[in-house]
Amino acid sequence: MIKVGLVTDKDRLAELQNAAKTFPAAIGQWARREVRPFVSHQVDLRLRRAPGSVHYPIQWTSEKQRLAFFASDGFGHGIPYQRKDQLQKEWQVRADYADGLTSISLSNPAPQAAYVYGDEKGQHQQVYHYNTGWPRFVDQAQVIALETDAFIADGIQSVIAAALRTNR
Repeated sequence: MIKVGLVTDKDRLAELQNAAKTFPAAIGQWARREVRPFVSHQVDLRLRRAPGSVHYPIQWTSEKQRLAFFASDGFGHGIPYQRKDQLQKEWQVRADYADGLTSISLSNPAPQAAYVYGDEKGQHQQVYHYNTGWPRFVDQAQVIALETDAFIADGIQSVIAAALRTNR
């Protein structure tokens, strides 16, 4: 399993939580209907996609890995391995809506995800997966976090303005 919290800029998160104290319904609704779906869409674009076809010859990380692959019949999945397109469907986006929006986390519970995408520290992605076009998790999570921060920065003031107009 790989997992990371998509913590936006601490000041931005504090601004969002302060706005939620004043306008809990408006901020809560915006977080559920706009922010969380925005993050999910970013995950669709960056992680929930199949890479290209395998590049031959396979560039093994080590000779030991190559031998283990063939000795274990493709790590138990057969040779040649046939993609089932399940791994990219395993991505989960979870949001904690306390105080408007406290956190958003991104995870993939599949045990092989760390070897296909790499882990939270940018390690363990196998060379042949990278060569095939599987994105590095740590890089994509950083981009998603930055895009989310920009989305919140662009939208929060208009949500507050609309809430002020409604409360008059």
